[in-house]
Amino acid sequence: MAKIKGNKIVLAAATLLGTFLLAGCGTETINLNDYLEVETEGFDGYGTAEVTVDYNKLLGDHYEAFGLDDDDEEDKDFIKVKEKLGEYVTLKTDDLTGLKNGDEIEIEWKVKDDKVKDKYKVKFVYEDTTETIEDLDDVVVFDPFAAVQEVSFSGTAPDGSASVVYADDPQWADKLTDEQENVLNDNVRYYYSWEKTSGFSNGDIFTITINNPDDLKKYLEPYGLTFENESKDYTCEGLASYIDTLSDIPDDTLEKMKQEVRDDFAAYVADRWDPKKEFFNSMTYIGEYMLTPKEGTYGDKNQVYLVFRINAENTGSNGAFNFYYCVRFRNLMLLDDGTCSVDLSDSYAITQYFEKGKNGWGHFYYYGYEDLDSLFNKVVTSNINNYVYESTVDDNVPNEGAASASTDESTEETTEEAAEE
Repeated sequence: MAKIKGNKIVLAAATLLGTFLLAGCGTETINLNDYLEVETEGFDGYGTAEVTVDYNKLLGDHYEAFGLDDDDEEDKDFIKVKEKLGEYVTLKTDDLTGLKNGDEIEIEWKVKDDKVKDKYKVKFVYEDTTETIEDLDDVVVFDPFAAVQEVSFSGTAPDGSASVVYADDPQWADKLTDEQENVLNDNVRYYYSWEKTSGFSNGDIFTITINNPDDLKKYLEPYGLTFENESKDYTCEGLASYIDTLSDIPDDTLEKMKQEVRDDFAAYVADRWDPKKEFFNSMTYIGEYMLTPKEGTYGDKNQVYLVFRINAENTGSNGAFNFYYCVRFRNLMLLDDGTCSVDLSDSYAITQYFEKGKNGWGHFYYYGYEDLDSLFNKVVTSNINNYVYESTVDDNVPNEGAASASTDESTEETTEEAAEE
């Protein structure tokens, strides 16, 4: 039977005859199991054991049987006998590393009985045994990423940047010794690695990984420390991002863009049209084209083209006619607060001159496109090698309404003047 006290397993007497017996011819019988010691240290799952025979105690208890005058451990004769016993009596055991509470160690005696009998007046008795490991300290499972306070993202998607912000006082685990805490603070973060720190969009994953996790675990084992997770993901968020689909444009932003185009077109009509001969009827919004760059294409991150159908007439047009007016905005961004950023002043009218009607020697020219196919070719087809396009343009949208009353009155007066001429 084994009695466990602390980290030391002490074997009790294995025979009913006491520690020793006197055999025939003055031979003293000694039970080797009485002097077997199993000492353990370390932590549960990472413990080690040492199995030894306490030769000092064995000789001290039976020095006369070995021809010694006393039990002086410093005496040279005592030391010589001890060395001989180390040659004659050895132990065979299982692997004594990586132990956990509950593991059993098989101990097998290897004794040169003939050598002992010839040299000393003793007879060894012994029995192979199995001992159970107990009382190893609990291992602390810590968070290996506690040294990371946060991963900070900055810039504009899809070119956002990531940076690791380290914690001043990492909280590795609930209970740590000062030594364990110092070991973690001094070592773990130097095992961190990651693949990239740029090219991020919202929703992308930044992963921190433990380099050579087995090496780190092995290093920490003697300190009773281990970890489970070998990587941790951090989601990119909060970046301003360039819009890449028309549905991402908020309604209020689109309305501001439309109004900007309407105001500019109104100023163009007021400045360039002859109010007695040219008449604006309506300006109808019919949708948008959007171009986003293909991989490897540099420049604008997006281009949004607002398309309007203009209904007008002039004294030489022989009735009302339609043409198409288109204005480009670019680099629209969604901000962290959900609002959209667009530089309304950075707009560009996609126009060409075309002739529509003449009056005597006069010809009427307009900015725009006579048909939608020509506009599509200009905006989309000519850029198809470098951009992906999206369209909501629908030419079947009804006209938004007739011109204002003042315009109608002007039209009637001008028509009467033309008839008189």
